[in-house]
This record gives sequence, structure tokens and C-alpha cells, in this order.
Amino acid sequence: MQSKKKDYIWNSLGSLLQSAISPVLLIVITRLNGIDDSGLFSFAISLSVVFWAVSLWGGRTYQASDVKREFCSGGYVAVRFAASLIVAVSAVVFCVLNGYNATKTGLIMILVAFKILESIADSLYGVLQIHRKLYIAGISLTMKAILGFGVF
Repeated sequence: MQSKKKDYIWNSLGSLLQSAISPVLLIVITRLNGIDDSGLFSFAISLSVVFWAVSLWGGRTYQASDVKREFCSGGYVAVRFAASLIVAVSAVVFCVLNGYNATKTGLIMILVAFKILESIADSLYGVLQIHRKLYIAGISLTMKAILGFGVF
């Protein structure tokens, strides 16, 4: 398969599955556990997405557009790790300041941890993109969605 076509197909599939996983999980939670648990999950996933957006900080855009390679790939990944650490600490502080109970805090922190992993993976996908192996990122997104749903 041609490289661009393979990149396109795998990234489309991976992105579609990644986008679909949250609503599908919400439907499953609502059906199995009821409206109260689905409300808690909705709040926790929404909050984790806000923290995820902070951990991304637009880094992939800079990384992919650094055509002169002014910065090494490791630098972008290191900054993503630092941003993720700040996000993890901020999420804990947020939960403590709001007085959330252990269940709510635990759920938020689990989802924030998953989003942090996604953020770090996104930086690694940028490395793959630079080396014209973006289809590997698409395969990873696909596998992450399937395994994530299976583990859930």
C-alpha cells in the first residue's frame, strides 16, 4: 500500500475509534449502572479532557511544523512529560480544593492518567509523523481504542 494512502486509512480508522470510545463507554455505563454513575463518569471524562488539552499545549503543531529540525524530537517529548506532570499535580489539587470524595477523585485521576498517556503518545506520534511513519500512529490509536474498550 502506498505510504500516504496507508497513513490516511490507518489515521482515519484510529481517529474514528478514539473519538467514538467516550460516548460508547457512556452508553455502556448508563445501561449497566444507571444515570447517577453515568453523570459521574460524564463529569470525570469532561474534566479529564480539559486537563488533557492543557497537557497538549499545542506541542504537536510546533513539532510537526519544525521542518528545519531546530529542536530535537526528545525535547518535544520531554516538554510533554513536564506538561503532563504539571497536569497530574493540578488535577490532584483541583480535586482536593473542591472537596471531592475518594470515589470521584479516584475516577477523575484514573481518567486524567489515561489522558496523560494519550498526550505523551501524541508527542511520540509526532516523531513518527516526522519520519513519515504516521500509519504506525494510526495503528496505535486503533489498538488503544479496542484494548481500552476491552479493558473497560
